[in-house]
Amino acid sequence: QSRTDTLDQRVAAFRMPDSKLSDALMCTLLAVLLFTQTLFACGMSWPHAVSPAASFAQTWGAQHTLHYVEWMVSVPILLFIAGHIGLGRPLSELRVSILMTNVYMLLAWAALLVPDAVTRWILIISSFALYFVASIDMAMWARRFNAEAPKDIPARPQRIFLVQFLV
Repeated sequence: QSRTDTLDQRVAAFRMPDSKLSDALMCTLLAVLLFTQTLFACGMSWPHAVSPAASFAQTWGAQHTLHYVEWMVSVPILLFIAGHIGLGRPLSELRVSILMTNVYMLLAWAALLVPDAVTRWILIISSFALYFVASIDMAMWARRFNAEAPKDIPARPQRIFLVQFLV
C-alpha cells in the first residue's frame, strides 16, 4: 500500500460516522427532554422531601427525582455522541466513563434522600470521586484523539474543545 492509501484509511477512521445514527440519537435526546419537561409542566416531577440537614438549607425542600432520571438517560447519549461520533473512540473505551457517570448521578440523588449524615457524606464524597475519575477518563478521550487522529481531520480542535467542555 502507498503512504496515501494508509493516510486515507486513517482519515476515514476519524470521519464522522453515518449521520443517521447521530440524527437518531439527537432526536432521542430531544424526545427525552420534551417528555420530561412536559411531565414537569404537568406537575409530575416525582418530588421527595429533603430535610434541612440534607440540603444544607434552613427549611425543608423538594428533590425532583425526574431531574435525575432525565440526566441518567440523556447524559449517556451525549457522552456517546461526543466520544464515539465526535472523536471516533471505540465503545469499549467509553463504557466505563458512561457507567461511572450514571453511578455518580445516582449516588448524588441518594445523598439527598438518606436521613443519616454519615451515609450522606459517604455518598457525596463517592459521587465526587467518581465524577473526578470519569472526567479524567473523558479528557483522555480527547488526548488519545489528538494523538491518533490525522492533523487534517475536519473540525479537529472544535471536537477536542467540545468534549473538554462537556466534562
